[in-house]
Amino acid sequence: MIVTRRTLILNFEDCHSIALPLVRSPFITFVCIIYLFLHLVGRIIVRVPVNNKVTRDIDFPSDIPRLDFRDRVIAAMNLDRTTAQLGWKTSDEGKRAPAHQLTTDLDIDNAFNAILNIQNNPRRKKEIVLEIVHLVSLSF
Repeated sequence: MIVTRRTLILNFEDCHSIALPLVRSPFITFVCIIYLFLHLVGRIIVRVPVNNKVTRDIDFPSDIPRLDFRDRVIAAMNLDRTTAQLGWKTSDEGKRAPAHQLTTDLDIDNAFNAILNIQNNPRRKKEIVLEIVHLVSLSF
């Protein structure tokens, strides 16, 4: 990071640099830096089924603690934490494609890495979403 009289230059490991103009208000400069940081961390959109016909999209940072992610998804789906068996697919995969398990921290890391790799593809134009699937079908 280099600070001149009017510019803040951020250098990254991947040889990218961003120049932010410094304004008179330090608060506005601080807000710009936080906004930039949130976009560099990476965001993942997770599609959660609420019931048979309705889904809900939730935006998560990619560095969220894995246990917190799992708890939030289970709460959004109104499932019991002890019996929930979650899976995931990308929005590119078909409806009948098998879901990948989402039980351990390693499974969540693999899901996030798959989504981030697709998102970071410069040729990709279409939005990618992590779709959560409940692997246990409910029978009444």
